[in-house]
Amino acid sequence: MISPETGMALHLLAPQAGSESLGLSLVRRFGDDTAALDLGLKLARDGGEVFGLGSGANGSGTTAAALTVGLRGSLGGDGFVQMGAEFGLANADGSGALNDVGQMSFNSFGAEVGQHNVFSSGDRLTVGISAPIAVTAGTARTEIALRRPGDGKARMAAIAVPLAPEAREIDFRISYDLPISDSTALRLDLIHANDFGNRQDETDSAAALTLRITF
Repeated sequence: MISPETGMALHLLAPQAGSESLGLSLVRRFGDDTAALDLGLKLARDGGEVFGLGSGANGSGTTAAALTVGLRGSLGGDGFVQMGAEFGLANADGSGALNDVGQMSFNSFGAEVGQHNVFSSGDRLTVGISAPIAVTAGTARTEIALRRPGDGKARMAAIAVPLAPEAREIDFRISYDLPISDSTALRLDLIHANDFGNRQDETDSAAALTLRITF
């Protein structure tokens, strides 16, 4: 959460049991709650959960740095619009089936429009579109056994593997937040994904109901 006194926010991601992921993010806000520009920097070590590159169950890890930008503006009355994007570079260890991974670029983006006080005082309805984080450029190398014509003997051949998916997942979301009391709120999310998992023509839909209680 951004401090109203300094206009800045600092977040630390500490590794959990069984995970090597850790990170640091710093965000500076210019503006106020009505109209604002957020600029940020992220530094992270992915244990394999995000990019899934390298050896082991989750991958051996990726080091990444990214710039983030966010915009928020009022649509008049209780309406608002907000957009965000992230652009970064990463280097993977390149162990396991893929090697010589080298540098990759990645990004994510999203936008939503919303309205406060739609059905009752304090509620919020939003409609948004987003693309989850994905590699946009980068190649790796793997070796496979090929049989030579003539003698039929096998030899190892290096094959270049593009890391950027041919399709990009796009998520459509409708969310509704309803405060029940000063410390309790209910949230409903409806999500539909096209090219789910960055796989061409794959779709998926989900719904989630969340009860949030603060102490």
